[in-house]
Amino acid sequence: MQTKAAMENPIVRISLLDPRGYSLVDVIAFVIGLSSAYYLSLIGQVYLAEILLPLVIPLLWRNKNKYLLLKEAKWLSYAGIAWLLSQIVSDLILSTPFFDSLRGWALIAVFLVDWLALYLLLMPNPRRIILSLFGFALGGLFQPILQPDKLFLADAWKFGFGQPLTLLLVLVICVMAGNSLVRNAFWSLPLGIVGLLSIYLDFRSMGGIALLTAALMFFSPILLNNGRGKRVGLQRMVMLGLLIIGLSWMIFAGYTYAAKNGWLGSVSRVNYQLQYAEGLKVIINGRSDVIPAFYAIKDSPWIGHGSWARDPKYRNYYYDLIRLGYIGLNETSRIDYLVTSSNTIPAHSHILQSWIWSGVMGAFFWLVVLVIVIRALITTIKFPNVVFAFILFSSFLSVWNLFFSPFGSLMRLQWAYFLTASLYILMENDRFSLRRKLL
Repeated sequence: MQTKAAMENPIVRISLLDPRGYSLVDVIAFVIGLSSAYYLSLIGQVYLAEILLPLVIPLLWRNKNKYLLLKEAKWLSYAGIAWLLSQIVSDLILSTPFFDSLRGWALIAVFLVDWLALYLLLMPNPRRIILSLFGFALGGLFQPILQPDKLFLADAWKFGFGQPLTLLLVLVICVMAGNSLVRNAFWSLPLGIVGLLSIYLDFRSMGGIALLTAALMFFSPILLNNGRGKRVGLQRMVMLGLLIIGLSWMIFAGYTYAAKNGWLGSVSRVNYQLQYAEGLKVIINGRSDVIPAFYAIKDSPWIGHGSWARDPKYRNYYYDLIRLGYIGLNETSRIDYLVTSSNTIPAHSHILQSWIWSGVMGAFFWLVVLVIVIRALITTIKFPNVVFAFILFSSFLSVWNLFFSPFGSLMRLQWAYFLTASLYILMENDRFSLRRKLL
């Protein structure tokens, strides 16, 4: 006879191998994910998936719009609309060139449509979410083969195969392990190996995220009560938070030592030497765009500087890297290149880029996203679910992208998937809480 705890949270896995369980909507979800393999150059890069997704909305709106009543989905919708309106107002006030304005508005609008369509298509079905993500990951593998660019030709792992292959492995783990923490711990080994491979191939952010995800999966049976119907208490959440901080530091320290001693090859050693790798210096020097970005935000925090913000004077703030001691005087040629290579205001961060382009509402939108991502991560840790490994991986990757990656291109579709999965977790948490009250 099953216990109450086991009934509340039995071991569950997603089955993708039984063709009898597939519907036309499942096939559409997979095909849309796969169609991210090719883009057209219109106003900017528009993926085939982004041409198909708007067609989904009128077909599913009547039966699926109820899922937009989820509190977090409402907040995301309102913040997204406010962001788009803020960008339009900013460009009109600042007389941004028409083509730049059009690209800026399209970037936000297409992203919001991507999310809305995927949300209606995939909710509240974790199997369909994983199936469509499999298509998206496969599309990510095919895309650089079908349309290789200079970055891919220079580094095929970092700018091509690294992230989709890591995502594919995480999805396989979801299918094989489900919400079983013991099985997730077993599968942490291959994920950790892929993380080490990424670090060796100089894809440091992906390697660190994969290693951090693998480490939490490995320790999860000890810290998370084996996922059998008991939520994690405050004490264990504090322990887990300290573990995440400790593991992050260990991964960073391990990379620093290995790169410094040449264990990761000559490319990683050169990058380490260029970035000094001393405390905060590796962050500032590795993401030096933060310095001119902060000056740009300081000068126009409310309405920003318009879509594809351009003002060459802010690039002169790169020279502060020398004044502050992050770069030696013998490396001024590197700074000269950064200053003269473009006239756009640099911002290697979702939050900073949106703040510079559209003002404070752009930053507010991504802060709303950050809250949703962190809440989904905490909920998953408290109550492990069938997409446990994916939520860990996507949450850490999302936080990294928010602070250290530019927004655009394929990132629109990636965020649409990640947000849909996070909102699914929060919706399931609400359902679970309601069931517990009724028991």
